[in-house]
Amino acid sequence: MTSGIIKKFFFWLASIFVGLTLILFLVIQIFKDDIINEFVTTVNKKLEVPVNTDNIDVTIFGHFPSVSISLSNVQCQGKTNFSSTLIDVDRILVNIGLFELITGEVSVKSIIIQEGEINIERNPDNTYNYQIWAQDSTVDSNTSLELEKIFLDHVILTYYDNSRSSIYQTNSLFTQVDVELKPDLKIFIDGNFIWEKIIEPNYTLEKSIPINIETEITYLNNNKKVLWEKGLIQMDNFEYRSNGFYDWSGKEDITKVIVSSDDTNINHLLQFIPGDQAEPWLAYQSSGNLKFVATINGTGNLFGVGIDFSGNKFNITYPETNSKFENAQLQGHFETENIDLKSTYKLNIKSVSGEFGGEKIHGYIDVVNFNSPLIDCSFKGAANLKALTAFIPDNNISAKNGKVHFDFSLKGRVEEMKSQLFQRANATGEIQIEKTSFNVKGFEYGFNDFEGNFRLKNNQLAISDLKGKIGNSDFRLNGFANYIFSLFTEKGNQIITIESDLHSNNIDLDELLGGNINTAEGQQYSLRLPEKFNLDFDCNIENIKFRKFKATNLTSNLIMKDKVAQIKNLRLNSFGGFLELDAQIDDRFESGIIIDNRGRVNNIKIDEVFYVFENFGQDWLQDKHLKGNVTAYVSSHIVLDSQLKFKSDRFTCTADIEIKDGELNNFEPLQALSKFVKEESLARLRFDDMQNQLIVKNKQITLPKMTVGTNITSLEVSGIHNFDQVINYQVIVPLSRAREDKDEVFGAVEDDGTGSPKLHLRILGTTDDYEIVYDSKAVTKKIATDIKGEKKELIDAFKNKGVDQDRTVELSEEYFDFPEDTTDQQ
Repeated sequence: MTSGIIKKFFFWLASIFVGLTLILFLVIQIFKDDIINEFVTTVNKKLEVPVNTDNIDVTIFGHFPSVSISLSNVQCQGKTNFSSTLIDVDRILVNIGLFELITGEVSVKSIIIQEGEINIERNPDNTYNYQIWAQDSTVDSNTSLELEKIFLDHVILTYYDNSRSSIYQTNSLFTQVDVELKPDLKIFIDGNFIWEKIIEPNYTLEKSIPINIETEITYLNNNKKVLWEKGLIQMDNFEYRSNGFYDWSGKEDITKVIVSSDDTNINHLLQFIPGDQAEPWLAYQSSGNLKFVATINGTGNLFGVGIDFSGNKFNITYPETNSKFENAQLQGHFETENIDLKSTYKLNIKSVSGEFGGEKIHGYIDVVNFNSPLIDCSFKGAANLKALTAFIPDNNISAKNGKVHFDFSLKGRVEEMKSQLFQRANATGEIQIEKTSFNVKGFEYGFNDFEGNFRLKNNQLAISDLKGKIGNSDFRLNGFANYIFSLFTEKGNQIITIESDLHSNNIDLDELLGGNINTAEGQQYSLRLPEKFNLDFDCNIENIKFRKFKATNLTSNLIMKDKVAQIKNLRLNSFGGFLELDAQIDDRFESGIIIDNRGRVNNIKIDEVFYVFENFGQDWLQDKHLKGNVTAYVSSHIVLDSQLKFKSDRFTCTADIEIKDGELNNFEPLQALSKFVKEESLARLRFDDMQNQLIVKNKQITLPKMTVGTNITSLEVSGIHNFDQVINYQVIVPLSRAREDKDEVFGAVEDDGTGSPKLHLRILGTTDDYEIVYDSKAVTKKIATDIKGEKKELIDAFKNKGVDQDRTVELSEEYFDFPEDTTDQQ
């Protein structure tokens, strides 16, 4: 029974509703044209500019139970002399009360604007494009504007201030605006927005930031003033309060805005840093409490800003390593008289403190004039280096342990710190590194057990007992460095001067030069002396190693100035002897690096030299063939290109060489001479003393004639050896009488009258493909010289007239079968 009554009730209720709706629909259709004509007439009389629309209709379905006048594709250019279209939207619904429509007294209660854009534009003369109301808007009409609500549905709102070249833009997803018309116009805004754009002369922010806004705006027309109060801006889970006013009653407009928050964090505030300036900091996460109060004061187009901020027990974390700056506290103030002039910016962080790995730091920072920053800062405390290096993203250094203590203050202009005017800055303090080990990204070997002290006073850094290990190498430095802050700029032209003593027990150049694991196979090394450094190093290295080269007790003085390095008094022990050297390395020219040196090697083992330098890239004369102790005075001129490639055509060298207790063993070219000496073999040639001068020029080594007294015989050797391994050596060998040619005047044998004839030979070709020939031409030349002083030799020469001196002698089986003389062809 009860169920049937309920069903009947709802049936009749639905029937009544449908019936009334049909009646309302019919009434609207009957009076539709009248409603539209009345609305259009009223609007045209109240506005100075036309409103264009594709279609006007009346519907009850736009904002039921109100009757809606629906305008499709609405455009209004706005006031003339403005560049932006005031309104360009897909649809506007003007809502009219249902019962008022029946009485004939129509009032507009609400407006709905959907899908489009509204552009507010201000010109420098303080006129606006929305000022489109007719001066006399009192019109006899049955339609009145009694707005109570405005709804914005997906409408982009843009404000153009042409007096400042500023743009503000936001996208209203859905906003309700409640309107009170009396006694003063009051607007209550509650909406969801996406803030899209802020463009100011010195500030650009183009980021999509979701925000919710609640605020109350009062328009005091008689006082020419707009107030906004009780402003609440919500972003993520953070709230910001705002209030202020805009007053145009005087000669200049006055603006004041206050924004504050009692609970925000660094990450959230970073959203308002423009461009990519915030990118390095967005990698961090913060927790804890930050407060600020920001005040904007404007007079005309001049705006000043003041911000007080503080933080208490907040943490900043780098998530990738979980390294934290903990228990941080911060208090400071920022202000500027003119937001458009960075030279008026002032930042005062009165105090900042926190902990890295349980070690506390504290200090302050003052910065004045952001165009030419004047910095006054001081920090004191300690930091765990493992936590500190892990806190820095993309850091090339990662500490395994260690601690840094510091007490440091700095005052001066940044550009002066990077230039020759650094002496105007005042920097003092001390930094101590304690038991630190770390790795450098891309370098194979670790940096271990580093410790030392740095003292800074004005423009000079004192380095005290800085020591540590890199792989198998160790070092200790004591010295001074000037203008060290020029390191931190590419544009700084100040020369950095470093004077230091360098001591090491062991240097492993294989590790130091080959530790870069990022070097591609076959990649060319390059070397240019730095322009910004002047160096004066006194070096004392007990052991040094590079590939097969080993040396001890290296001492030297290195001076570098204006891209010219001078190595003075270099001395080291190696190869069983010692080396002394002075050199100059000149890198002032684009064509290459010029090296001039003069030095002495004393009593070094020649076979070790050939072994260490890998036989100088050839296999003709090798370390296994040689023994002996070398003393030499050498001067050379070397040119390298920027990739350290040797320019052989510009290489010159003069070397006065003395070899004692020498041996030449199993040297193939000498084996062919064995048949011409009194012994059966030249496989092991020993000599007590050999002296000569080597000359290198035009890619050619010249060996002047020298006599080598050996355990077997006495040889005379001279010749030329080119860099492309073409050789032309002359060898004079004493000839055994028992093995003389029956025809002794074959031309290649010289009889000096002592009973020991000499055989003149040449070694021709390349080190890979050579031949030994008779050198009759050399004998002829010598005979011609001897004729002038020896009458007997002159008669002998006439007796031999007509003999073919160039013919190849048919030797008996006792002799080596040498090829015919090709001297003339050569």
